[in-house]
Amino acid sequence: MKARVLEKRKPMRTRTGRILVEVVIGDSSGVVVLTLWGRQIDLVKENDVVVISGAFVKSFRGEPRLSLGRRGRLEVVEDPDFPTKEEILSRR
Repeated sequence: MKARVLEKRKPMRTRTGRILVEVVIGDSSGVVVLTLWGRQIDLVKENDVVVISGAFVKSFRGEPRLSLGRRGRLEVVEDPDFPTKEEILSRR
């Protein structure tokens, strides 16, 4: 899956003390929240185009969330032809 980072939210601490960040990503088909943990957090910033593989969807408080888990991969790529943040959000 290839997507653009539309929003990177503030870090949160879980009850167990782990740090996570929710990142809203999107493409021409829609948007979803991606949960990043630990070292993954510093890999992306708003407006980056990312390629995600090996991810899975789970539900948190009734909302779908994309998660990389242990086997998932996240890579920031250059793709000047990928839809902009404005183009993606205008299709919602």
